[in-house]
Amino acid sequence: MDDIQGMPQAYLSHQAWANPDSGIVKPQDYTFPDEVLFSFFGRINYDIQGKYLVAATFRADGSSKFAKGHRWGYFPSFSAGWRISDEDFMVDTKGWLSNLKLRASYGSSGNNNISNAAYMRNYSLAPTNWLPTDFPQSIMTVGSYINDKLVAVMPNPDLVWETTITRNVGLDWGFWNNRINGTIEAYKNTTKNLLIQLPVSGSGYAYKWLNMGQTSNQGVEFNLNAALIQSKDFNLDLGFNISTNQNKVDNLGTFSSYQFNEAWTSQSEASNSFVVTPGQPVGLIYGYKNIGRYDASDFTWVGGSWVANAGVVDNSVIDGLSWGPGAMKLFDKDGNGTITEADRVVIGNTNPKHYGSFNFTSNYKSIDISANFNWVYGNQIYNANKIEMCTAYYKYRNLLTTMQNSYSQVDWTTGARITDPTLLDAANVNADIWAVPTGRYATASWAIEDGSFLRLNNLTIGYTLPTELMSSLHVQKLRIYCTAYNLYTLTKYSGYDPEVDSRRSSPATPGIDYSAYPKSRSFNVGVNITL
Repeated sequence: MDDIQGMPQAYLSHQAWANPDSGIVKPQDYTFPDEVLFSFFGRINYDIQGKYLVAATFRADGSSKFAKGHRWGYFPSFSAGWRISDEDFMVDTKGWLSNLKLRASYGSSGNNNISNAAYMRNYSLAPTNWLPTDFPQSIMTVGSYINDKLVAVMPNPDLVWETTITRNVGLDWGFWNNRINGTIEAYKNTTKNLLIQLPVSGSGYAYKWLNMGQTSNQGVEFNLNAALIQSKDFNLDLGFNISTNQNKVDNLGTFSSYQFNEAWTSQSEASNSFVVTPGQPVGLIYGYKNIGRYDASDFTWVGGSWVANAGVVDNSVIDGLSWGPGAMKLFDKDGNGTITEADRVVIGNTNPKHYGSFNFTSNYKSIDISANFNWVYGNQIYNANKIEMCTAYYKYRNLLTTMQNSYSQVDWTTGARITDPTLLDAANVNADIWAVPTGRYATASWAIEDGSFLRLNNLTIGYTLPTELMSSLHVQKLRIYCTAYNLYTLTKYSGYDPEVDSRRSSPATPGIDYSAYPKSRSFNVGVNITL
């Protein structure tokens, strides 16, 4: 079963070369291994009087992305249901209870989402320059080297399928001929043998795929549908759902923690701000905690520059040239008097407390209206735009309006620098934020914002012309409507759009807003004609 026909056993990247003076072009040809997935699937269903339901499935998947001996993954699942409302002892509820069903399931599924042939060492062929220049051109010599066309991935023949185990318990219900119906369910998912691409600097390779660690997710989901009003001229239907989810890193194998780069800047003070730690959720943001700004009394003007007084925490690494009165003040976690990367703490959590949507559809005689809303509550957003556009790291920076009333050491009437602490305090009495940093981009708590929002996704209003009028035109029905999309968003987030996730180079770096294009608002007008 392990030798699946068509699965590659080797990989070779080659280049054909010729003397450029001969006029022959140097073609390059890379032979990549084919990806092959071979699966078996079986299912058994058993039903007793429509009240007791049992199903079992078994799936076997073989993938060419794994080495021989690890290609097959086996994924069983099982589910059972009990339709309580059909039991004899529930006969007295038939007048109001339409459906009551208890169900549970347990199963597993596999993931092979890795680069192709990650288990093999890849080589390329290229000419050598070891022969004299007058050597006959008809003879070509080649040398081999580790291929860099696939970002130099270190081979790992021990890779196996990533497996997710799902557990679910649910209750389906309906009242009054299902005019009101819904579900409530709880789940817990566990993913083991996680397939993660980790940097392996200093090894001659860029990355290596590993099976590493285990994560879990658990939560509750609730759905409700209701035909609230049903009459000749007026109808109103409502739909509602809400979900909660909590994720946790159960273990990281041999690692006690691991940092992930959010990839919007290469500067160390604003990189690797996502740290995955066993026992904690994925999506925690680590950075510096803002605690205000430095006062003029924290410094003394000496010899043409500001010198910090004794006991003042040194933040010059972050603020650079703006280090002085009005500079950003950060929390000194280790208490050593100097701000370093060791002073970073958890400053944000990108995981929402709950999220969901609701919609309604209504009509009054010939007029119909429908709307759909969705929301997210309790998550935080890493506003990298705010960090970059509020830092004068480059000349001629157009700063955000956030910094327009920032602390300044300049007397704007004369253009001279203010060096007297008393005059500085007077000049900045209305300043509501620190001086513009001129050192480095720093992931700090002031750029971590509440991402909660309520969005009106779409709103449709329609009108159906009277049947009597349409029948004379041999038209059965004609409806005119207008739909607006992304009509309104209620949020405290200062960026363009709170529903943003622009730097997902890794699943461990969610909730970043950097150069993301905002959602557009659009309007459609249309006609539905039934002949």
